[in-house]
Amino acid sequence: MQKHLRKYGEATTLDFVLFETDGIDLKVDAVHASGDTKIMKDEEAEANTTNGFVYEGKGYSLALTATEMQAARIVVYVVDQGTKAWLDTVLVVETYGHASAQHAFNPETAVKMLINKAVQTKTTGAVVYYDDDGETPLLTLTPTDSEIDITRTPS
Repeated sequence: MQKHLRKYGEATTLDFVLFETDGIDLKVDAVHASGDTKIMKDEEAEANTTNGFVYEGKGYSLALTATEMQAARIVVYVVDQGTKAWLDTVLVVETYGHASAQHAFNPETAVKMLINKAVQTKTTGAVVYYDDDGETPLLTLTPTDSEIDITRTPS
């Protein structure tokens, strides 16, 4: 099983390898046929993927559409429907960056907050983190009167 972390709802490409049926050598000449790649989103019914896999030289890639990426957990089964030309492979995708994703936290936002403008109001102690434009607030941290707790307010 090969695991991937990708952004929720955005088209992506998964890279993977296939093995010969002997389980030792890489399969370098597999050709996708209808039904060879099935997708299961959030443990619902399986369906054929929109696209087939493509040989990339020693490995393969499979493009998933934005619609196929709208799930918390996505499982892709790569199984030869013909004469068993390769060992079955399973690709697992966990998504991030959306309330419906496996991981709602978006690391891209965290990086923006670390490298972008942050302004603290001296009277309230509130810290506002801004987007790349320096004007759009991403997050506001406000300390309470006790000066122990901080309230997070995503913008």
